[in-house]
Amino acid sequence: MKPLTPSMPRLIVVMVIPGAGKTQFAEHFAKMFQAPFINASTLQVLSHADDAHTERLALHTLGEVLKAQRTFVYEGPTFSKAHRQLLEKIVRAAHFKILLVWVQTDSVEAKKRVMRARRYTDDKFEDLLDRFEVPVSAEKPVVISGKHTFATQVKMVLKHLADTSRQTPPPEPPKPAPRNPRIITIR
Repeated sequence: MKPLTPSMPRLIVVMVIPGAGKTQFAEHFAKMFQAPFINASTLQVLSHADDAHTERLALHTLGEVLKAQRTFVYEGPTFSKAHRQLLEKIVRAAHFKILLVWVQTDSVEAKKRVMRARRYTDDKFEDLLDRFEVPVSAEKPVVISGKHTFATQVKMVLKHLADTSRQTPPPEPPKPAPRNPRIITIR
């Protein structure tokens, strides 16, 4: 499939609790549309950093990728509304639009997936679950089910991208200043 190139570049933020299927969706979506993908968990594993250093590394990487003015996918620290607001501030300053994709999955199912993969201890999962702040309607998240197929999930996101690109009319070219016929030049 060809690259995703809307008129204004977008940051597609995939967010939710661990085990919901966000990484799987984000990786496949980025690959399908040849979009760069920043994954904070991968940065943490590669850098052997703690959560605070990983967050700074993810934000630094985000800033560098924004310079390319190209739509990309981001999976990083988005548990709290404050994190998402910071992300939105950075993105808007770079003249991007942000799209939150919330992969919604039952926490019991998500916990089973995480425990099967042995990614977190029971306590760490519960801590992350407690820290997660559900997005509010003002954030306008696209909600997709972690139980649906990838094809169904992509349709939902693309439908939203198409709808929002139609809502924003292209900027009008500047109009020339009107000429005033009553002004007479005296020599």
